[in-house]
Amino acid sequence: MISINKGQTKKLMSDQFIVEHDHQVIQALVRDLCTSASKSRGPQECKNIFLQIIEKLEEHFGAEEEAMHLHEYPDTAAHSAAHRAILKLFREGRENLVNSNGKLSLAVIERGEEILARHVHKFDVGLTHFLRDKEPA
Repeated sequence: MISINKGQTKKLMSDQFIVEHDHQVIQALVRDLCTSASKSRGPQECKNIFLQIIEKLEEHFGAEEEAMHLHEYPDTAAHSAAHRAILKLFREGRENLVNSNGKLSLAVIERGEEILARHVHKFDVGLTHFLRDKEPA
């Protein structure tokens, strides 16, 4: 049995909240990006939203990795590798968001949305369950 003190319990509950809250914020940004692209609001607005998504992902992944290390999550290495791959994809995607004809690449947006959804289901669900299971009764 793992011993967890009150300070760690507060941190654990805070980590769960951060993970779940950040997912909602990131999903809202992705929806904004899709809306902007579908309404042809222009490449610069979409690039700005894409940058906001990248910044939020960096912040979110940092908080997740801190929680994984603090609570000795067994899948930390694979989860962190997935974070690095996603950030690379989004950084490259931002550069390729506008094609040579000045048009938005909906494929880049759809790919980003798909990768994030897959990451949540493959990695974050397991992390959330792990953090909840560590919570003292």
